[in-house]
Amino acid sequence: MVSSVLRRLRDPDSSVRSAYVDVVRDMSCCASGGASASFCSVFLRPLSESLLLEQDHNAQMGSAMCFAAAIEEAAAAGGGEAGVALDHDLAQQLHRLGLLNLLVPCLADSLASDDWAARKAASETLTHVAAISNCHLLSGFKSSYFSSFQARRFDKVKIVRESMNQMLEAWKDVPGDLGDEEDHGTNSSPSQSRSSSARRESESDGRLVGSRTSGSA
Repeated sequence: MVSSVLRRLRDPDSSVRSAYVDVVRDMSCCASGGASASFCSVFLRPLSESLLLEQDHNAQMGSAMCFAAAIEEAAAAGGGEAGVALDHDLAQQLHRLGLLNLLVPCLADSLASDDWAARKAASETLTHVAAISNCHLLSGFKSSYFSSFQARRFDKVKIVRESMNQMLEAWKDVPGDLGDEEDHGTNSSPSQSRSSSARRESESDGRLVGSRTSGSA
């Protein structure tokens, strides 16, 4: 039945897709309360695969709506076991398809958006990304982006600022080094670097002047 639903989600008629969203919701409600691992394999896994792999625009939208409906029913039924299984499955799929390499940089760029709502949405999404069960897959992203995340913690909009700080706390729990943070700290004070460089040059010039003076004497 799920495969039949997925085929019909390509229908360009939005009313057809909406009808199948209701079908998925009813099916999810009847599937052992949505609380077993079989619920994940029967409903959530094929829907998530369709969402991530489907090239048809209508099918993508329909899969997203069906996926959300199934999750809502699972949550209402206390489907914690299904949620854990889905979390692990999605993390593996994102890693296998290389989508994390697209997702995290895109979200990081959105943190600098002029639209405060976009910044807030990006930070909230990054918070959820950091909470995946296979968070070790994010180690490289932490070392590359954590310093830029920190630079956004003083957002001028209060609710965005709070969301940014929640994102930072979530990413602190991701395993990995903060090598770029240290580099960022060095690069964040260019005036100190310039003054140190100028001081060394002055000392060098002083020695040269002194040596020339003594030589001429």
